[in-house]
Amino acid sequence: MSITQIKTGKNKGKYRVRIQPTDNETGKTIPIPSKVTKTSSKREAKQLEEQMWVQYRAHKEMNLNVLDQPLAKALDHYVEEERSSGRWSSITTYDNWKYTVKLVSQYFGKKKVKDIKEKDMRSFARNYISTHKATVAPHSTLDRQLQNLRSYFATLKEYGVLKNPIPMKPLTKFFRRDEMNAPVKKYVFTNNEINVLKDRIYREL
Repeated sequence: MSITQIKTGKNKGKYRVRIQPTDNETGKTIPIPSKVTKTSSKREAKQLEEQMWVQYRAHKEMNLNVLDQPLAKALDHYVEEERSSGRWSSITTYDNWKYTVKLVSQYFGKKKVKDIKEKDMRSFARNYISTHKATVAPHSTLDRQLQNLRSYFATLKEYGVLKNPIPMKPLTKFFRRDEMNAPVKKYVFTNNEINVLKDRIYREL
């Protein structure tokens, strides 16, 4: 932590205040943006420093509260907040997320957010396929659920979740190639081919 007087620029004479808390587990400094006082008062700088520490500790406490919650509860709270904020225009999207919450609740129970690892998500995915007799394929129900969860965990970076337990391409990470269904190949007829087919049908009729 430091309080330094600015010597040049538009804020000359004012004070730049910086606090440098450390992570208890890694020992690394946690980056906190510095702030500049409104006046050239050293007393104001001291007060700003105290305020920054109070805000940091409050935010840290909030982070711990989120990470200490069961995943199902934290996810459901997130879903309801997103819905109330008007982010999703389609009720189908909301229903899809609520289904994710249901699956998470059934599989993880009261397991906390901070305890969820990639291996847990792999087990979750494989259990879904086993119990639902579902297929492993892009754009499948499981794929949508995993993408929902990946999106959710991405929002937790500010709370200390540095590694997303859902990899970028979860299906290829969680399942062998021989377990996956090949995507259905589609063929688009040209106008000429369609005319030939019509002509054959007319002649057969």
